[in-house]
Amino acid sequence: MTRFTARAVLTFLALSMPLAWAEGSAVANGPQIQEKIKLLLEPVRGLNSELEVGLQKIEQTCAIISKSKLNETQLLLAGSEQVNQQKLALDLSSAKEILIDLRRQVQIHVGLKKDYLAATEKKCAVASALNTDICKTQKSQTEILNKVAEASDYYYQEAFKRIKTYEKSQELENQGCTRPGFSSRLWMSEKTHLMPTLKTSAETFMGLMN
Repeated sequence: MTRFTARAVLTFLALSMPLAWAEGSAVANGPQIQEKIKLLLEPVRGLNSELEVGLQKIEQTCAIISKSKLNETQLLLAGSEQVNQQKLALDLSSAKEILIDLRRQVQIHVGLKKDYLAATEKKCAVASALNTDICKTQKSQTEILNKVAEASDYYYQEAFKRIKTYEKSQELENQGCTRPGFSSRLWMSEKTHLMPTLKTSAETFMGLMN
């Protein structure tokens, strides 16, 4: 989980910089937008797969541990650790609600931008003599919009998958397959290093489309 740290901070700083995208500058800013998309996706690409592989190994090991040993571990979850488990469940539920809202914001914005660009395309097709910056860059803007929309879809899909993986880690802990506090520590890494960027992700994606 250490790969969250420095790279995630640098990614957040890079993405927080303002992006000026005038109507006539889509082509010039295309490479910049591609780089920003790369910076946003790099910290999460393949991360959930790594988490799933780790949990699968734990689950396989748990299958051969004696029932008495598992019961002994479960007893350790009583008391304060049980409170932590309840808090974790609430945190994960809240995170899913945040993700749903962020994804909805981006999807609405994508729809509005597509409608605008489609209307512009029709105007430029009818008035073929027009030689405006808007007509010149319409195609480039559409390509950029599609790339950003695709990137946002991947980003939120991966985030939902990670939430599901954290819920799985909690199940394994409740079964006595891990040490008490394992799932909370796993979630804390996400909450500390990825959630701050995720919470501003809708603003970031929409900024890249404007």
